[in-house]
Amino acid sequence: MMKSKKILGIVFSFVVLSFVMTSFVSASFGDWVRGLFSDEPKLAPFNATVTIQGVSPVVKTVFNVTDDFSSSFIDQVQVNPGAVSNVYVTFLAHDDNGAIDLPVSPNLATNLFINITYGGNRVGSASYIASGPADSCVSITGCTPGGTFCDSNTERIYFCNLSSSMQFYYQPNVNASPVNPGLWTVGIRIVDGGALSGRNTTKNFTYLEFPAVQNIVNLTWVGISPSATNQKAAENVTIINKGNRFINSVNMTAYNLTGSLYPTTRAYIPASAIRSYGQPGSECADPPSTTLVEDAGLLVNSLGLDFGAAVQNPLRFCIYPSLAGLGGLDLTNSPYIAVTGRAGTQDWRINYGA
Repeated sequence: MMKSKKILGIVFSFVVLSFVMTSFVSASFGDWVRGLFSDEPKLAPFNATVTIQGVSPVVKTVFNVTDDFSSSFIDQVQVNPGAVSNVYVTFLAHDDNGAIDLPVSPNLATNLFINITYGGNRVGSASYIASGPADSCVSITGCTPGGTFCDSNTERIYFCNLSSSMQFYYQPNVNASPVNPGLWTVGIRIVDGGALSGRNTTKNFTYLEFPAVQNIVNLTWVGISPSATNQKAAENVTIINKGNRFINSVNMTAYNLTGSLYPTTRAYIPASAIRSYGQPGSECADPPSTTLVEDAGLLVNSLGLDFGAAVQNPLRFCIYPSLAGLGGLDLTNSPYIAVTGRAGTQDWRINYGA
């Protein structure tokens, strides 16, 4: 009988122990027991936290670059001779934090920056950097929620006028090469409400080449003698470059210089008695000087007129060989001029040559 009780006691104890161990498994009791006989490190519980920071804005697309000339193509800017050209830039900005995080007026002046740079090289010239007031930018409508073109939930379209940004003498896109790419680039940086910024410098455009000249006419001979030879002008014609092309030749249309008694008498100096050249010392030589002809456009060479903010060179003139050799002229001591409205003559004309 005692033996039976012992067996029942052992069985009961085993059942209780099994119940206790099973009950404490969810409380890691089993792990604690196994840990007593294991070399694994004891790890304390910890918290996992994820913090989402602000996302930088992105200048997603620069749509186009335009100017004030109706004849210009997209991404093309023309020269305004002797002045400046306005540049207009339209682009799309995106911010995952929402469109509300992108700048609008009156914060555009401090949160939107645009510059225009030339990527090529020009010997003897500094890099050109053009910029316009950022507060001339506006955020325009046109986005539709979830639209494929623009999503108003996260994006804004901006239209910017970089007024007076391109000077007439800025480098045109000509003679481009891998070494000298000759590209004008629009750089845009936008800053959102969280002071995070995004940048885009991928948009290129063409600045066209345009030749333009202005002349200051003060061509004068003083005290000339009919018998003297190779009489150089006391004052010459000054040519000013108002474009962005190197100019070596101009087209000259000359007219006879008539005296006050013309046409009653043959009181005039024919245009064919005058020569012109761009460099000093050769205006009387044939060649290289050009002998002018009445009412005929002829090229006068070697002007060597570069382009820049204020670049000018004189055209030089010479009466050759002498007035006495022309014969049959009634030359008196009086002014001989070329001016529209005076009998037998009119204003001389100078245009860009080639």
